[in-house]
Amino acid sequence: MAEVKRCRAKSVVLTGGEPTLVGEMPELIAALKREGYWIAVETNGTCDADWLGFVDYVACSPKAEFPERLALTRADEVRVVASSEAAVAFCRKVRRQIAATDYYVSPCDRDGVMDFARAKSVLDQLEGWSLSVQLHKILGFR
Repeated sequence: MAEVKRCRAKSVVLTGGEPTLVGEMPELIAALKREGYWIAVETNGTCDADWLGFVDYVACSPKAEFPERLALTRADEVRVVASSEAAVAFCRKVRRQIAATDYYVSPCDRDGVMDFARAKSVLDQLEGWSLSVQLHKILGFR
C-alpha cells in the first residue's frame, strides 16, 4: 500500500499475469477499498474469484484457444481476439456465459499486421458486439 500511495493515483488497474490466481488479492482489494481507490481488474476469465464482486470494473479477455477454462460469469466488458473463424462460435459461448455491459472483438496481430478483415467478418456474424482496437500495437508502442 505504501508503494501505491506514493504514486498519488486515485485508481488502480490490476492485470497479468492472471490476478485471480494471486492468493493475497482479497487482502489487497480490501486495503485499496479502505483507502478509497477505484479498482479495475483485467482477467482472462478462467477463475470467477469471489473478490471480483468488490472491484469497480472487470475487463475480461477470454482466450478462444481454451474455451473449456472459461469460468467467469460477470464482467463490465468482454474482449475477444478474432484469431480464427472459430471466434464467432466462441463469442456466442462467451455471451451466453458472461453477463457484461459491453462485448468487443479485436483484430488479431499477426507478425505486426492487424487482421481487420477477419475481425470484420466475425463482427458481421454477431449482434451487439463492437470493434476494439489496440492502438498501441498499430502505433508500434511496446
